[in-house]
Amino acid sequence: MHVKELSSMAKFLILASFVHLCTGQAGVFQLRAAELRVSESSQNAIVVVENTGNLAESGAVRITTVDGTAKAGEDYTALTDQRHEFPFGVSRIEVSIPMILNPEIEGEESFVVNMRLDGPSSPSQALGARTTMTVTIIDHIPEKKVQGSKGGNITVDSESKIQIVCQSDYIEVSLKFSDFPGLVVDSSLHLEDTACGVGYKDDTMVKFTFGLEACKTEQEDDGKKIYYRNTVYLNTTGQPSDDDAITREHLKVIPFQCGYNKKATISKVSYNPRSTLFTTDAEGFGNFTYFMDMYEDKSNSKAVTEFPKEVGLGEKMYFGFRVESGDSKLIVFPEVCKATSSSSFDSTPDHLIIENACSRDNTLEYQYGQKSQHFFNVAAFRFKAGFDDVYMHCKVTVCRENDDGSRCAKGCEPSKRKRRSTEEDMSANLYIGPLKPKAMTNEPVEEHSYRESESDSSMVLIVAVLVGVLGAVAIGLIAAVIIISRRRNSSGKGASLIVAEEI
Repeated sequence: MHVKELSSMAKFLILASFVHLCTGQAGVFQLRAAELRVSESSQNAIVVVENTGNLAESGAVRITTVDGTAKAGEDYTALTDQRHEFPFGVSRIEVSIPMILNPEIEGEESFVVNMRLDGPSSPSQALGARTTMTVTIIDHIPEKKVQGSKGGNITVDSESKIQIVCQSDYIEVSLKFSDFPGLVVDSSLHLEDTACGVGYKDDTMVKFTFGLEACKTEQEDDGKKIYYRNTVYLNTTGQPSDDDAITREHLKVIPFQCGYNKKATISKVSYNPRSTLFTTDAEGFGNFTYFMDMYEDKSNSKAVTEFPKEVGLGEKMYFGFRVESGDSKLIVFPEVCKATSSSSFDSTPDHLIIENACSRDNTLEYQYGQKSQHFFNVAAFRFKAGFDDVYMHCKVTVCRENDDGSRCAKGCEPSKRKRRSTEEDMSANLYIGPLKPKAMTNEPVEEHSYRESESDSSMVLIVAVLVGVLGAVAIGLIAAVIIISRRRNSSGKGASLIVAEEI
C-alpha cells in the first residue's frame, strides 16, 4: 500500500511516532489553573486539564475531590479517582463537577481538586507543575424586586462580591472599594432599615455589623435551619454628566442571608451584667434579651446608670427585670432574686428576696403576674461588719405565653417539679451593683450665737441681787427660830413652836 493511500489519522500516527523516537518528548498533563471560582447556581464547575507537552502522546488522568469548607453532598457532587482519557492530538479536556444549589448563605466555601496520572510516569507521559486546584463556591441569592428609585439604573445583584460573616448572634457584611468602583458612602448606603448604615470604614472597605433581629432582618424556618435575610442598598457613580437629562448614577440592591442549624440555644451572650442576649431556635421562642435595671424612684421610669450607688439604710430600692423579643411573645419568671456581698451569684453572705416568684423579705413589695416585665422594691440593708458592698442578683427564665404547663403558669409555688430542659437552657443570671448602704442621719440642728448686750448684763445683776437677799432672809429666819426655841425651853412651859405666830 502506498503512503498516499493512507488515511489522515494513520499519517498523523506515523508522524507522531517518528517525532517521539527522534525527540523523546512526553505528554505533560496538568491543571490549567490553581484556582477556580464558581457560583453555586451554575450547573457544573468546569475543571480544565491540558497537555502542555507532546500532543502525539496519549494518556489518562484521574481526578479526586477533597472537602474543605464546602462539603460533598451539600455543596457539590464528589468525584473519587474518576478516570479521564487524553486521545492523540488533544491539548485539553474538561472535567465537570456538579454543583448543588443551597438556599442558605454561608459565605464563600471551597473544596480541593487533586489530579494524578493513571499509572506511573513513563517516557510517554508525565505530570506538570499544577496538580491541585482550589474551587471556591460563591453563594447564589434569588433576585429581589425593588420598588422604585430616585433615579439612575437599578440592578438586583445576587452574585456581587460581598463578604459575609455569620456569627452566632450577629452578621458582618463587608464591601471592598476595589469591587465597587465609585461606591458612594453616605445615607444611600444602608440595609433594609435605612437607619442601619455603615459601622466601619477604612481606605479599602466598609462594613455593616448588626444583630440577627436588627435592621429589619427577616427570618425563615424551613424545619432544619433558620435563615436571616437582609439587603444592602448602595449607589455607585461614574463620570459626572453635563446634561441634566442623563445620569450615570447606578443603584445596586444586594440581598444576602445567613443560615443556622437548629438547636435549643445557638448562643448566650452577656454584653454587661444587666443584660443577656439569647439566640435560639426553640419553637415559639425565637431570639430574646433579658434586662435588669435599678430605678431612681417608684415611677420606674429613670434607670440608675452609674455605680457604685449609695443608698440610705431603710430607704426603698426600686428594681425591675424584663424580656424583650422581636419574633415571639414571651413572659419572664423570677427563679431567684437575692443580695450578695460580691458580683458572684453564689457568693456569701447572701440574703434571699424572691424565690420562685414568692416573697422572702418582709419589706418586699412585689406582685407576680404572667407578663414580660416585673418591678419590685425592698428596703435597703447592709451585711455585717467586713462587707461594704451589696449586689442585687436575679436569676430569670422565659416561658411561652399561655403555656399552662410552664413554670411561669405556676406562679408563687414552691414546686419541686423538674424543670423542662428548655427552661434550664434559657435561664440567665443578671445583677445590679455595687450598692453602698449608708446610715440614715437626722438633719443637723441649727446653731445660733448671740452677742452679749447691756440689758443682758443688767438682768444677770438683778438675779444675783435677788439670790443674795433671799439667802440672807433665809439665814435670818433660821436664826430666829433657834433663839425663840431656846427662850421657850428656858421658861418651862413646853409649848410647841408655830413659826407663823411669832412673826
